[in-house]
Amino acid sequence: FNANIIGIFTWDLNGRITDANDAFLRIIGYRREDLESGSLRWKSLMPDEWDPQDDRIMDEMRATGAATSFEGAYVKKDGTRVPVLIGAALFDMRSTEGVAFVVDLTDRQLAEEKARESERRYHETKLALAHVNRVTTMGHLAASIAHELSQPISGVVVSAETALLWLGEAPNVPEAQKAIARVVRDGTRAGQVFSRIRTLVKKAPSLKSILDINEVILETISLTHGEAIKSGVSIEMRLNERL
Repeated sequence: FNANIIGIFTWDLNGRITDANDAFLRIIGYRREDLESGSLRWKSLMPDEWDPQDDRIMDEMRATGAATSFEGAYVKKDGTRVPVLIGAALFDMRSTEGVAFVVDLTDRQLAEEKARESERRYHETKLALAHVNRVTTMGHLAASIAHELSQPISGVVVSAETALLWLGEAPNVPEAQKAIARVVRDGTRAGQVFSRIRTLVKKAPSLKSILDINEVILETISLTHGEAIKSGVSIEMRLNERL
C-alpha cells in the first residue's frame, strides 16, 4: 500500500475514499489533509459524463466482486483532468468496501501524442519531397513539354485559319468541318498535356491504382517525343496488349 509505485485507495459503496497512498494523492492533486477531513469521494473525482460508466462498474462489482480494468479520467483538485487506468475489487462478496488501483497514463498519452505528431510531420515531409521531385522532373522535361504543346497549338491556329478560308466568299462547308475537327483534336491534345503537367506538379499525396502499362508508356513517349527528336533518338515501341 505504501510502496507508492501506483495509486491505491480503499473505498466504500457510499462513495467515500477511506484511505489512500501518496501516489494516488499525487495523481489527483489532493493533500493528505483533504483525505483525513473525509471530503474525498471517489464519485466526485469522475467526470459527469462517466456516470453511466460508474453505474456499470458498480453493477459488475456487485455481481462478480471485481470490475474489469478500464481507462478513464479523474478530475484533479485544480479542475484539470488526468488520464488513468483503474481496477477495483470488493474485499469480499458480502463487503461494502473495496480497494482500487490507479495508474497515471499521462506519460503514455504524451508519448502517443508525440508519436502521432512525428508521423504527421513525416507524412508532410514525404509529401513535400515528392512535390519537389515532381517539380524537378518538370524542369528536366521543360524543353520536351514546350515542344509537345507547341505542336497542337500551332495545329489549332493553322486549322482555324484554314476553316476561315473555307468559309470565305465561296464557302466549302465539308472542308471547313474537317479543319474545325482538327482544331478540336489538337485542342484536346494540348489540354491533355496540360492535364498531365498539372497532375505532375500538384502537391498532393500519391495515389495507388491499377494502371494500363501501355497507356503509361504512350504518355511518357508523348511527353519526351520532342526531346527525343531534338537529340536524334529513334523510339521503337512493342506493346503487349495482355499487360
